[in-house]
Amino acid sequence: MPKNITVSDIRKEAQKLIESGKMPPLAQLLGAVAFARQKYTPRIKAAQASGPEPEEGAPADFGGRVIPNPTGVKPEWDTAPVAPHAYPGKAVMDTNLAPLKTPEGNVENYQSTPEDRKAFPMPEEIER
Repeated sequence: MPKNITVSDIRKEAQKLIESGKMPPLAQLLGAVAFARQKYTPRIKAAQASGPEPEEGAPADFGGRVIPNPTGVKPEWDTAPVAPHAYPGKAVMDTNLAPLKTPEGNVENYQSTPEDRKAFPMPEEIER
């Protein structure tokens, strides 16, 4: 981060220029300041009146991929409280309609037969 320049820093620098003989005459210096003010004051005031520029895209130091956001979706923390969503069609979100009973019929694990094992041998049963 650059160091802030103080008035005393400017005075020290001016003193060095005066001592070395490189300081311009006061009239020339004031003319340069007046010229800069005349040229840049309207631009500065116009920029201040227009407000801050809108930020687009990722920060300059962002190293990741930037994905377009044409709909303007705002970022949101995953820990932020979320309002309950309204489900279209008023879907019922409970287990009353879930099949929680054991299905009828044979629910035992399938046991392979010797014929199955010959047709589909396990890797350790394959002859090398």
